[in-house]
Amino acid sequence: METHTLEWSDDPVSFARSLVTGDHTYSSYEDPVEARTIEAAFLSGGLSKGESAIYLTAFEDPAWVSKSLEDAGLDGIDRFMDSGLYEFSGSKVQQTNQKR
Repeated sequence: METHTLEWSDDPVSFARSLVTGDHTYSSYEDPVEARTIEAAFLSGGLSKGESAIYLTAFEDPAWVSKSLEDAGLDGIDRFMDSGLYEFSGSKVQQTNQKR
């Protein structure tokens, strides 16, 4: 089992990217921009290793989430979605998919 030598307090973005399958962590944020940056790093770390992710949301517009994640550093969202590694799930997504 891999252990981490990097601590959350050292660099939250690098820590989020370094997580491996089976790791569990919890964090809270005061700044929504910081939260989205760390979220993008977490997703990028897993997706770049070929792991899949489902983004669950009931309140955020999927197009806005994609744009904000790209702005925060998650490159290739469309590529990950096209490959089936990354998808949205939630009430807004179902409405968007029905319009396609």
